[in-house]
Amino acid sequence: MGDRRRINEAVASGHVPPDISADFLAESRDGPAMVAIMLVTTLTAGLVICRLLARTLMLQRFGVDDGLALASLLTLAAFVGLAMELIQLGSGRHYAYIQYVLPLSTVEATQVLDFAAHILYTVALLLCRVSGLAFYHRVCSLHRGFLVAIQVVFGLLMAGFLPQLLLIVFHCRPVTALWPYGWEPWSEEFACLQWGVVYVTNSTISLTCDMLLFGIPVAMLRILEMSQKRKIQLGCILLPGVAVVAISITRLVLVVIGQYMSWSYNALLTVEVSEIGATLIALSVPGVKPIVDRFLLGRGTVLHMATAGGSRYVPNNKAGSLTSKHGTALSTLKLRSDYSVLGAETAANYGTELPDPAPTASFSIRPALWPSDLDAVRACFGAYVEWLGEDLSFQGYAAELVALPGRYASPSGALLLAVGDDGDGVLLGCIAGRPLGSSSVGACEMKRLYVYPEARGWGVSRALVRRLVSWAENEGYEEMVLDTLPRMSAAIGLYASEGFVVTEPYYHNPLPGTLYMAKRLGQHPG
Repeated sequence: MGDRRRINEAVASGHVPPDISADFLAESRDGPAMVAIMLVTTLTAGLVICRLLARTLMLQRFGVDDGLALASLLTLAAFVGLAMELIQLGSGRHYAYIQYVLPLSTVEATQVLDFAAHILYTVALLLCRVSGLAFYHRVCSLHRGFLVAIQVVFGLLMAGFLPQLLLIVFHCRPVTALWPYGWEPWSEEFACLQWGVVYVTNSTISLTCDMLLFGIPVAMLRILEMSQKRKIQLGCILLPGVAVVAISITRLVLVVIGQYMSWSYNALLTVEVSEIGATLIALSVPGVKPIVDRFLLGRGTVLHMATAGGSRYVPNNKAGSLTSKHGTALSTLKLRSDYSVLGAETAANYGTELPDPAPTASFSIRPALWPSDLDAVRACFGAYVEWLGEDLSFQGYAAELVALPGRYASPSGALLLAVGDDGDGVLLGCIAGRPLGSSSVGACEMKRLYVYPEARGWGVSRALVRRLVSWAENEGYEEMVLDTLPRMSAAIGLYASEGFVVTEPYYHNPLPGTLYMAKRLGQHPG
């Protein structure tokens, strides 16, 4: 009723041109816009909170990406508060309503609020995007190519953020938070860029940033080596960002169409809230997957299970089984670029597998690419040391575990895992490689070869050794060395069959009878 009375008073005062009716001035789309904004905000907040609960309570982890997502959600909440106030003040009404009905003090207040709101909007989007990059860094932290891409995109995001922010702050001379209309009495005091010019420019930069951010998952899907079905499954997790790009395009269109039309302002605010919300949702979907798997789909989730040799990844519905009918785990995916990030272990220290076994199960050898892979490596190393039954403190083993990947980091080092091809991929074994040191230029050392008992006899050890040798040759090493114990006759036979020969000690090993072996790389056994 108050709005209608204000319109009638403006008409009665003669401020409104006769060709503009009171009914036209009373038209409003405020209600639907406010409902849409609240729906998007509620959905976004719910999903981000679920992501944070899953990460902290189920996975017992809270990363930089999670902290940035929370900060972005809080900034979104502040932006939504200002957007709702702007709508209630009449910023999304007809231009004639703003000019002829709203008091000048209210018009000035809406301009200041719009100034503040869009600074928050710009900051919220930056936090979202950097959170996404932090997530990509977390899951690809061992892959050199992705790390470079992430760093480049981060630089571009910052390069885009600065002009966006500066255009808003310095849109007028002298600097002001106002966006004065030509009919306002103080408009002559300022020399300002057109509102449309600023927001078209910022929207174009925003669209470019979204395409860069969500181009990384596309690259991941191109590089990930798996069946088409599993690529589709992973795409559903990683690529909801396509919707974000579509929303960015919609915002650009609205800004171009509505740069002189306040009637489009409500829609613009709704799209801006949706852009931030959709970005947060797209980047939170992978974090919510554990909740969906456990409580909605009843799927087994990957966990650590104590075994004789430490802990290893197994599906919780079939502890100890090497097969699973459940979904794709990010940490089990392998990349075609098998030599960019690798890791391994001393084949010389494993001696229970026959030299020429007949494989009876399907498995894959892949580099340790994901942070959870390092937990698997630690478990495998622990199982190896327990099986070996020797004190490896002289090798600095405890410090090695803490510092992983340490000297095994790509490209000079390698960490390789053997995983079952069924389901989530149970860890079968591991091997590692590292540079021997500056005193032996061109040489690398094989370390920590181990295969779990139930996977022995499948050819896993030989496959791990051959993959590590291939990695070393690809990285330009000229020789690979290892040490083993005389009681490991089967392992010694395996190494001999792969071209390793007994050599002089290359370091001091206090274990009695230590045998040292070496292989000139580029030479393959007949």
